[in-house]
Order: sequence, then structure tokens, then C-alpha cells
Amino acid sequence: MPLYRCANCGNEAEHPTPKCVPCGLDPKNEPRAVQMFTELVTIHFDPPHAVVTGWGVGHAACDTAKKVGRVQDRFTGEREVVNCAACKASEAFAGAAAKAPRPHESIDKVGKAEPGQALKKPT
Repeated sequence: MPLYRCANCGNEAEHPTPKCVPCGLDPKNEPRAVQMFTELVTIHFDPPHAVVTGWGVGHAACDTAKKVGRVQDRFTGEREVVNCAACKASEAFAGAAAKAPRPHESIDKVGKAEPGQALKKPT
């Protein structure tokens, strides 16, 4: 089922046609409202591999039949960009939160500088 974002309230939801339940915007009732919806690509969570760092298991957390490499599906191991509600509700998604390092964790290790000051090397 397609995933739509409502430009009126920002809600993202799966519907057969564009429609927003929270704000009530529905192109069936008001045809020009169709321009307020963007169809999104669903991004599934590929859970981390148990042995190889940086690899996923090769399928969606929400459905093991959805394999990485299918043209119609997108996958990532970065939890922050997943927009599949079923993947977010999965045990694999919740379990990966505790194990995974924060994205761009290495940036925190870079030296800090005040405005107008030279960058100091971290100690």
C-alpha cells in the first residue's frame, strides 16, 4: 500500500489513495487537495548481521519475504530514516537500538571551537 505525507499537517500514513485522517484532508471531497500529498518511497529496516559488522541480514524486519535487491523496495540499517511502520514495530528494530552506535558518532570526537576561535585538537 502506498505511503503518503500530508503537506497540511505532516502526517505520514499508508492508504490506497491520498487521504489524511488527522486533519481530514481528502481529495475525494475536495479534488484540488491532491496537490497537498506526496507519495513517499517506503524504506524498510534491514536488521544488522549477527557476525559481519556493517552488513544487514538481507531482508526487511517486517517481512522476511521482502529481500534486499527487489526493485520496488528500499532498505537501510540506519534506524533514523526508516519510515515503514511495520518495521518500526518489529522486535528487530527495537533490539537494534540498544546495540547500534549513534549515527555519525565519530563527529562527536572532533575538536570543538567557539565562534571566531581556532579549532583545538581533541585531547
